[in-house]
Amino acid sequence: MFYFIYMTKEEQKAFDATVEENRDLKDEINRLNSQLDWFKRQIYGQKSERIVDGDQQSLDLGVQDNEVKQEFVEVKGHKKKRKHTPHGREKIPEHLPRVTTTINPDHDITGLEVFDIKATEYLEYIPPQYYVHRIERPVYILVDDTGERSFIYGELPDHCIDKGKAGASLVAQTIISKCVDYTPLYRFSQQVSRDCEFAIPHTTLQGWYEQGVFWLEFIARAIQAKVQSAEYLQIDETTLKLILKPKRGKTKKAHMWLYYDPVKKCIFFDFSLDRGSNNLERVLENTTVEVIQSDGWSAYEKFTKRSGVRNAGCMAHARRKFFEVGSVTEDLEKMFGMMRSLFSIETFALKHNYTPEQRLVLRKELSQPIIDAMKVWCTDMIKEIVSSSKLGQAINYMLNQWKPLTYFLQDGRVELTNNWIENKVH
Repeated sequence: MFYFIYMTKEEQKAFDATVEENRDLKDEINRLNSQLDWFKRQIYGQKSERIVDGDQQSLDLGVQDNEVKQEFVEVKGHKKKRKHTPHGREKIPEHLPRVTTTINPDHDITGLEVFDIKATEYLEYIPPQYYVHRIERPVYILVDDTGERSFIYGELPDHCIDKGKAGASLVAQTIISKCVDYTPLYRFSQQVSRDCEFAIPHTTLQGWYEQGVFWLEFIARAIQAKVQSAEYLQIDETTLKLILKPKRGKTKKAHMWLYYDPVKKCIFFDFSLDRGSNNLERVLENTTVEVIQSDGWSAYEKFTKRSGVRNAGCMAHARRKFFEVGSVTEDLEKMFGMMRSLFSIETFALKHNYTPEQRLVLRKELSQPIIDAMKVWCTDMIKEIVSSSKLGQAINYMLNQWKPLTYFLQDGRVELTNNWIENKVH
């Protein structure tokens, strides 16, 4: 039996508005629940994106390990003596120099034989030592055949700071303290004063730092040229604060770009005030670079379209989007399972030292079917969920970046992710 309800235009309009409002409220509830799951995981749950189960360990890659014959010998049961290791105390490394102090007992030991040595070791510290390098050049009087006298002496070696008082080692330590240990120069000045009882103003240290950076510029340009000669690069960038002068305490957001050659294991840093694609053009214009691997930032896409350089994506970025969804449903677990298989294949190739050519063959055989299944999963799931949800955003990111993300199936040199360069940024 069917019932028909007749509504006026105003009632129909109000009903449609109520249905639309109900749909929006459900979407908002789903979005808030996703955010709540994410916050709970950040506070109480697992932070790592690495998801491992038993199936990953038994992934069949079609390669059999060499069979090893095992012989079993029956032995009588015995108790194994446990090796005593002091809890929480690691052995001090052997490469460190030892200074030995011998303590004899308060007893007459004349004629006694040493049976054993009871040794106890402590790690000690010697404060930095500063010394004055004095160069003496004796001046000799040379008398020629005519009786005319002249003075001769040895040439002074080149110095990193002309007429400066700082040696090359102290200039290098000033740069290391500021750039590696992140110690401000005024604090380094206090450390020098404490260690050698000689006050050096931090303004003087600033001059030494700038002069040392001047000489390092030549090395930096040589590294840049080496990186620019590569055919495949991984690139990432991060923000940093730039102190503005003479505005005291004022800072401006700047950017540090990292260019890494995975083949030569060489990395180059480049500073810029913005995050635009013009910085990529400035560094990579007129170079031999054919492929760059990066995240989905639009600047990389703009650069590759204009330059003709091919763009490879990072599967770890795509995986991170799914990890941020929150609760793992049965459907989402299928995606994680496929991700695990992809990464396991790459781990297998790395473990067995595959060449790029061998790795490409392996990917065509094993990774390609997984990628095809991931594409089907994404296209089917996006029809069933709200695009604005966390899962919808993750799927849309993968579909929009599909060509860069799957470029590793065309080039065996390209890694599945650019995690190495991203970790260096961190």
